[in-house]
Amino acid sequence: TDFNDPILRNSGEIQMNAADFRTFSVRCRYDYDAYSEEMLTLYFITDKDSTWNEAKTLKFPLSSTQCDEFEEYVYDLSDQPLWQDTVTDIRFDPFNAAGEMELDYIRFE
Repeated sequence: TDFNDPILRNSGEIQMNAADFRTFSVRCRYDYDAYSEEMLTLYFITDKDSTWNEAKTLKFPLSSTQCDEFEEYVYDLSDQPLWQDTVTDIRFDPFNAAGEMELDYIRFE
């Protein structure tokens, strides 16, 4: 992507039993324009709470504003108390800045 506040969103409803997944990982490289490091953010909604909000996020601080080599970021889903029930949609926000990101993978395991 190459515009401010890019997102990647699931194109249809999903049915993920949250208890079946222990980690969320992203492998990417990027270059964006910002005065400080941004956060990779994954928003999710569930069958019990269908409101998009900051409470239902997984956040990773990026290590810099530019990364030429692929880096992997791994989030322990047990650290997010609202990761429960059935996840019905996800939205990946790479960063809140103009720039580019190349994804190698996004995984739930």
